[in-house]
Amino acid sequence: MKIRIAGTEVEYSAFGEGLEALSDPPTPQEETALAALFAAITAQGLTPQRVESYRSLGMGQKGRFLLRSTDPAGHPKEHYGRLVKGKALLEG
Repeated sequence: MKIRIAGTEVEYSAFGEGLEALSDPPTPQEETALAALFAAITAQGLTPQRVESYRSLGMGQKGRFLLRSTDPAGHPKEHYGRLVKGKALLEG
């Protein structure tokens, strides 16, 4: 599904236990985390395109979000993101 967070429209997918696909929109907590993660991605000159949320993991656990973005030349990039103590952490 398409969502808009912090003025950025991306494709969003959520997965539950056992990687079961969920059809519900992001929770308010996820929206807060994604806004911080999108800010970190755009600060690197990248454009967020797609996000996968693994809800069986806590917000601070490694791999909670898989974010796909593109650089100015259109080359794809992947990042794992999480929110720890209110701070966005990107890996990859």
